[in-house]
Amino acid sequence: MKTSDKGKDIIKKFEGCRLTAYKPVASEKYYTIGWGHYGADVTANMTISQEKADEFLTLDLEKFERAVSAASRGAGLTLNQNQFDALVSFSYNCGEGNLKKLVSGRTIPEIAEAMLLYNKGADKKVLAGLVERRKLERELFLTGIKTYKPVTPELVSAVLNNKYGTGEPRKTAIEKLGYSYVDVQSKINQVLQYANDIQNTKKLAGDYWDVVMSRVK
Repeated sequence: MKTSDKGKDIIKKFEGCRLTAYKPVASEKYYTIGWGHYGADVTANMTISQEKADEFLTLDLEKFERAVSAASRGAGLTLNQNQFDALVSFSYNCGEGNLKKLVSGRTIPEIAEAMLLYNKGADKKVLAGLVERRKLERELFLTGIKTYKPVTPELVSAVLNNKYGTGEPRKTAIEKLGYSYVDVQSKINQVLQYANDIQNTKKLAGDYWDVVMSRVK
């Protein structure tokens, strides 16, 4: 499983991105850079590009995704996407050791409650930023994944012909039918792009359009 945008957004929100090496706490062994990348490969006064910061993020995510997968298997847990994302964000901040402690011998509800305990800095004082981060991670962890019906050509055609109106009434009608409004809009955008591409091709073909279409199987 890979981290979705929900998990990445939490990580980015709280880690922030700094392109010059720094120490959040003076006593820490190593420096931090980019989106919270920490380790022996970060040295004093080191600077990187945004591209390199994003590259570090990708590598760090892969590391903690593996850690979450291993820890959940070891604890006999089956995670949904939101639970996986929340634990990746947690371990990104608290480390693999604390991740294992968090999930070991606990049920899903127990894990959710225990997450809130990891809200202290190196000096053992409660930090407002960590309180907020744990709260968001817990909220995501307890959020179920809603399943939707697959979008069909018939539905897209009906929406394009304004069967369900526009704006908020359209959104409400589509969701009442059991479809994801975001997925439907995405498919509509694809169809409109296809139509535009065909129209442009027709213009380019000119008098040869019928010949072109005769070759389409």
